[in-house]
Amino acid sequence: MGLDDSHFIGVLDIAGFEIFDDNSFEQLCINYTNEKLQQFFNHHMFVLEQEEYAREQIEWQFIDFGRDLQPTIDLIEVSNPIGIFSCLDEDCVMPKATDKSFTEKLNSLWDKKSNKYRSSRLGQGFVLTHYAAEVEYSTQGWLEKNKDPLNDNITRLLSESTDKHVANLFADCADTDNDATGGRSRVKRGLFRTVAQRHKEQLHNLMTQLHSTHPHFVRCILPNHKKKPKQFNGPLVLDQLRCNGVLEGIRIARTGFPNRLPFAEFRQRYEVLCRDMPHGYLEGQAAAALMLDKLSLDKTLYRLESQLEDQETERSKSQRSVRNVDRIVKDLQSQIDRKDKQNSQLSDDVSRMRDKVDKLLQTIEELQSAESAIELAARRAERELREEKERALRLEREAEGLRSMRMEMGSVMGGSMRTRAPPNMWRTGFGIDDDRNSMIDVPKRKSSISRAPSLTKGLEARFEEAKAGLEDLAKGDSPSLRDAANADKEILDLKSSLAQKEDITAAAIEKMRRAESLAAEMQKEAMVERETSAQLQKAKAALEKSLNEVQIKVVDLETKGYSSASNDIKFLHKRIQE
Repeated sequence: MGLDDSHFIGVLDIAGFEIFDDNSFEQLCINYTNEKLQQFFNHHMFVLEQEEYAREQIEWQFIDFGRDLQPTIDLIEVSNPIGIFSCLDEDCVMPKATDKSFTEKLNSLWDKKSNKYRSSRLGQGFVLTHYAAEVEYSTQGWLEKNKDPLNDNITRLLSESTDKHVANLFADCADTDNDATGGRSRVKRGLFRTVAQRHKEQLHNLMTQLHSTHPHFVRCILPNHKKKPKQFNGPLVLDQLRCNGVLEGIRIARTGFPNRLPFAEFRQRYEVLCRDMPHGYLEGQAAAALMLDKLSLDKTLYRLESQLEDQETERSKSQRSVRNVDRIVKDLQSQIDRKDKQNSQLSDDVSRMRDKVDKLLQTIEELQSAESAIELAARRAERELREEKERALRLEREAEGLRSMRMEMGSVMGGSMRTRAPPNMWRTGFGIDDDRNSMIDVPKRKSSISRAPSLTKGLEARFEEAKAGLEDLAKGDSPSLRDAANADKEILDLKSSLAQKEDITAAAIEKMRRAESLAAEMQKEAMVERETSAQLQKAKAALEKSLNEVQIKVVDLETKGYSSASNDIKFLHKRIQE
């Protein structure tokens, strides 16, 4: 709607007052709504009508129709002292609360303390006096009905619908759930909005809108309970007319002045009935008074308003201007609210980004510490590898020594075989030598002959050792060979372990590089979000400044309009007196 769309037609259709054998939470919400609308009806039909008579200085005796429904409404909706809805919301967040404890709390608060409330004959319920009748409510299952949580994914999906009507229905739910992923929201996470809270808030918005309109009421009357045509239950219809305030409306209409016509329209319509009306310009109120005198009507059947038509027109224009300004203010306020909501969402996004950046920085620190630990482990592994290589070299040298020993053993075995040659060969060899040297060194020969048995035993012992060593080498059971094989195996294991550690180190370094890159991107996004938030704050300040200026203009308009109307009235009174 634009700024000039101050006139519109809206149709409000609600469920009627409900009284069943079993009345639950749904019936209380419906009857509470009817109670508020009935109060609105009474206010317009009785209170405002009589206030209009007093304002127009029409002689009227004020009539009290006894339809003040505020005590019942306060009993349901107020929070201080605690009412039914507030008590229900309070018990919904209590961990050990039950429907029975809720009923007992209500009875302790209101039973015998309010003439609109009393405890029920049921074990779990209460009786509430409405404008239509007393209703006995059962509180079975009220806590669960009042919570009625909606799935976050469903409400978020519906709030993003391309159909504006569907999106508006779930806009509040989406705001509650934004305001909350991660413990923050406009309505903080951990808290929730109950059915009673939402119903009361929506009804308040509806009543605010109704009070800004010029309402007309259509009462639907049920002729019978059988839902059949041509059957009229007189007592049933009369009871509905009495409960809905229709009879009081008829009464005030009959005793009051329900039909109102501007002076110009009255003259245009009924001037034909009056003869000898002066021609030319005649003030509206004066013309109407003259016509009524000529028609000789009963003065108890009509009244002339104290204000003139032009004043009424001026007042209508002023009211229309005020409504337009109010609409502008509401539009600006809604824009500010949307900006606030966007700012809050951006603040939440920035906070989440900061949390992510902090986590990434923490991860980077952990990776750096892990990298340091891996470097230490790599250096330790390199040192161990060098030690193992040195050990392997030692083992190779020992193996080389064993091979040389084996060769030596082979040579020793050859010498032993020569030692075990036939006695004639032994003797022959020695004989030749002895014969050759017998004449030279006889004492030395004797000494050699005396050492021959011990030399033979030593050679035989060396032969046995060499033979055992060769057998061990042939079997592969030599301790030195086993040590060499174990050393080779350990070297291979160390090389494999070192390769694995090098792979782990490379993967950790690559992961750390990716984390650093991601952290840099997140920091850039955070800077962009901060700049956007600063721009939105500037826009919000500009809107608030515009709102203040508009409010000042509204006050000036109201002051000028009222002062102008007051001056015009004084001037007209002065002219009338003259």
